[in-house]
Amino acid sequence: MKKTIQQLLVCLVLGCAAGSHAQVDSAGAIIVDNQAAELDGTWTTTASSVDKFGPDYAWVSTVATERPSASAIFRPRITVAGRYNIEVMYPAGDNRSRESKWLLSFDGGKEEVTLNQRVKGGQWVTLATDKAFAAGTTGYVQLDNNTGAAGSIVIADAVRFKLIGEVPSIKGGVALKVNSAFGGTVVTSPNQTSFEKNALVTLTAKANDGYVFNGWSGDATGWKNPFRVSMASSKTITANFIAAGVGVIMDNRSADKDGKWQLSSTAWAGTWYDDYDYSMAKPKADAYVTYRPNIPRAGKYDVYIRYAQGSNRSTKVPWSVSHKGGVVNTIVNQQTGGGEWFQIASGAEFDAGKSDKQFAQVSNGTGNETAGAMVVADAVAFVYIGGK
Repeated sequence: MKKTIQQLLVCLVLGCAAGSHAQVDSAGAIIVDNQAAELDGTWTTTASSVDKFGPDYAWVSTVATERPSASAIFRPRITVAGRYNIEVMYPAGDNRSRESKWLLSFDGGKEEVTLNQRVKGGQWVTLATDKAFAAGTTGYVQLDNNTGAAGSIVIADAVRFKLIGEVPSIKGGVALKVNSAFGGTVVTSPNQTSFEKNALVTLTAKANDGYVFNGWSGDATGWKNPFRVSMASSKTITANFIAAGVGVIMDNRSADKDGKWQLSSTAWAGTWYDDYDYSMAKPKADAYVTYRPNIPRAGKYDVYIRYAQGSNRSTKVPWSVSHKGGVVNTIVNQQTGGGEWFQIASGAEFDAGKSDKQFAQVSNGTGNETAGAMVVADAVAFVYIGGK
């Protein structure tokens, strides 16, 4: 769980790529972009060529060895078992390999294909046709760099999986069209598009890595997942997703201070940015630091704090998080756990925007604390986890 939290916070600081995961196009085909691929070896990501899919692509030099030194696996999440055509897109160029090696793994076998990446850039190029894929993630397409000759490069950009034909419809039944917005897919059970009237159908939204489910729209609303639908009539339902890590990080300099606080003159290890504020611990609070975030999206948030630990810190630092559901109080030992994000609230519900009733607050009122202990106020992160 700790790794996931760090990834979400990295998204807050550096930003999550908008086109970084598998998606479904307007025709229902599954597209796996290079940022959703499993890359092994030393790949370079760039956006220099204009005839690419999405915001960028990855490339690696070819090798003449028997085994590849780099590979890229494009693994779709198949929601409808059936037969698929597989296509690839890449930016062409004179330094590309004429014999890029592709391995297709599908339901019932594997097949190797070579492709000239010097031509047909910026368009969907057929890699294979009429291949069976089971529902799930067992099938994949793999690009290797062992082309048999060094001195050129291979491009990993995007792979598209197009279902052949349609799921047979039920005569006199009602139709269900399920869409998934960028960032995830939907599993329909029973896995079909036509149903007898009043049949019960279960929809399960599955977010890609780095995304969270953000509710249903169309002929269904709310955040319940899985979601059961009664097919009294034909329906169109969309699952929405949002990049995890959407939220706010506030440093001590952007917080409101009351009472006596002093800005540190030394950047201790673990400090967020260059400094922090501190106040001497007291039996009763007479100094507060309040972090009032400008929430970008209504929903549920996990709240984390960061501080530089030290032997002169208080072991009983009181933090509180005020949100729509009430107040969450947490006591933090600041002699340990410094330099990492420490969770003080889970699933706190916030409205969008800024409010005097939405905040995280620390005080110097530690109770019967050893004389000379200090309370540190550094950074607070509000990390969106979904819902509303």
